[in-house]
Amino acid sequence: MEKILIVGAGPVGLSAALSLAKNKVPVTIIEAESQLTTVPKASTLHPPTLEIFDELGIFDEVKEKSLIVESFQQWDRGNNKIVAELKLEVLKDETKYPYRFQCEQHHLTEIIQKELKENENIDIFFDSPLEKLKQVGEKVEVTINRNGKEVKETYDFVIGADGASSVVRKSQNIPFSGLTYPQHHLLICVEDHDFTEDYPGLSPVSYFSDSEEWVALIQNLSMWKFLIPLDPKIEDQLDDEYIQDKIRKFSGRAKTFNIVHWVVYRAHQRVADKFLVNRVAIIGDAAHVNNPLGGMGMNSGVHDAYFLSNYLTRVYHNKESLDILKGFERERQTSAKEEVQKHTIKNEEAASNEEEIEKRKKEMQEMMNDREKMKRYLLETSMIKGFNNRRITDTDKEVVYDD
Repeated sequence: MEKILIVGAGPVGLSAALSLAKNKVPVTIIEAESQLTTVPKASTLHPPTLEIFDELGIFDEVKEKSLIVESFQQWDRGNNKIVAELKLEVLKDETKYPYRFQCEQHHLTEIIQKELKENENIDIFFDSPLEKLKQVGEKVEVTINRNGKEVKETYDFVIGADGASSVVRKSQNIPFSGLTYPQHHLLICVEDHDFTEDYPGLSPVSYFSDSEEWVALIQNLSMWKFLIPLDPKIEDQLDDEYIQDKIRKFSGRAKTFNIVHWVVYRAHQRVADKFLVNRVAIIGDAAHVNNPLGGMGMNSGVHDAYFLSNYLTRVYHNKESLDILKGFERERQTSAKEEVQKHTIKNEEAASNEEEIEKRKKEMQEMMNDREKMKRYLLETSMIKGFNNRRITDTDKEVVYDD
């Protein structure tokens, strides 16, 4: 194997590229857009992801752009009281990083891109959407629209990190099984307001359960992100005043807020039937999507990139068979179905379903008085248990580099 192509320059595709480059595996990256996106998107980085970034040598740079979060809270919006606060320090014996970072996705991609520019094993092309992909024998033929010109190239392996509408996944006719929630989600980004003044004792990560309108409130270095469900029937009525009123109602303050960005999007729970078809693999949103409560989406994609890169490094340097990649598919598909999907579905239900709200409230209050129970819960929701369960162990081999 000599030539690997990564389709998509988001945090997942770039993480895969950096992991491969650090392992002296040359990679070409193509991105449909003209530059890295600067739109606020995912921001939560769980402990296993921080461990990966430490291994890749970018932890300190990411830390500079992050807010460190040592606990998160569950609130009852009905009475505006804290139900429970779970402290990540209970994980100190399980991970080097018993906390999470809140780092905007575009800061992360900028950091990785800068690192990649200094690596001779990486080529990256913007304005280069993938148009066609076809596997022929032991090669993958691709057609790329590079700066308006059709270019045909051949690679030994292709990684699709091109999002939920993945051209790579569709080219292999892989079903994307699951559901789309009927409710839409409204994300509002607010600057120049401190919500801790409205809710004394508020954690940077707080979930307000309510059967009428739950709220997920996330603080980053420069803004607060405010996520609520939205009835699609009123989507056409959205305007700045509607957005302002939502924040006013939540904060209890009759003022004009500095809203720097807002967007409506659909929430999905889907997992691809296959993550691997011969010489083509899909990772991140191309392979699995979930609702954002719990902050597992981007993290699970970075974990995909990490595991796949480890396997591909062995194929490249040790000349091992591509059959070992079946381990990647088994590990990551199991993780997506049994861990990420399970928890994000429960989070959605526990935010808005009256029965589930009361059940979650009771569970959280029990955890406050039972440190071991809290630890078990946080090992799962911080993705440590699943990540460690999926580490390569039974087939792991030393990589021999050809210098």
